[in-house]
Amino acid sequence: EAAAAAGGLPAVDEGHVATLEGMGFPRARAEKALILTGCVSAEAAMDWIFAHMEDPDIDEPVRAEDVPKAARKLGEAEAAAMARELVEKARAKREAEEKEREKEREKARRSFGKEAVDAKTKHEELQRKRDIEARRKEKMDKARERERLQMLLKQDQAERAERFRTGAPPGATVATEAAAPAAATAAVAATVAAGADSGTIQLRLFDGSRLSKSFEAGDTVADIAAFVVEQRPELKGKMTLTNQYPRRVFAEAEWATTKLADAQLLPRGAVVVGMK
Repeated sequence: EAAAAAGGLPAVDEGHVATLEGMGFPRARAEKALILTGCVSAEAAMDWIFAHMEDPDIDEPVRAEDVPKAARKLGEAEAAAMARELVEKARAKREAEEKEREKEREKARRSFGKEAVDAKTKHEELQRKRDIEARRKEKMDKARERERLQMLLKQDQAERAERFRTGAPPGATVATEAAAPAAATAAVAATVAAGADSGTIQLRLFDGSRLSKSFEAGDTVADIAAFVVEQRPELKGKMTLTNQYPRRVFAEAEWATTKLADAQLLPRGAVVVGMK
């Protein structure tokens, strides 16, 4: 206090200095804050410190000319009023800074929200394109299947008409002029089936139950048998597999070598599962 008074500065309350030092502030900063706030209270000095925390000269000794004249000449009441004014200014400064920080946070939130909306829009667009492609492929598969069945039906009708005309018994080879169109039809049907890289096969079991599964073009009849055994283990080694149309009984020896595409079972087919 004597040193401060000798330098023309107001005396500081050592109790206030001790309070500020106890909060971790250096003594020089505590004294400066107390002097510049009129030595009113440790709270006023603390508010001044927080308001001037970024000042580069905050820890430099206070000079007599830096002390407001009111702080040296006014009485206790006036000094207290001045201190309150300083506290209000410090509080207003903190509030203004907080508003600016909140504005920056709001900008960041809006930017993040826009990025999230853009990402969601892109994802939805990609999903829409995938859905359109899936529907297009499904339509193509259905068209191939209709064409295949129509050609097989025409072939069967032509063979039946030729047998009726020639009187050939059922199952006999019909070596007539109708054989060429039938062969061509079968070739085209094989081409249609070959265009399908996957499909669903319906399995109709001897007991009236049904199964279905999607297969790839490279799968074989053996894969159908494996699926049936997986679902009905009691049929292992006891089943027969027959394509309904055109009718074909698959010999067990050829199961592993007969591809589903070659057997005209894709993109859609039906196989009857019988008992030996």
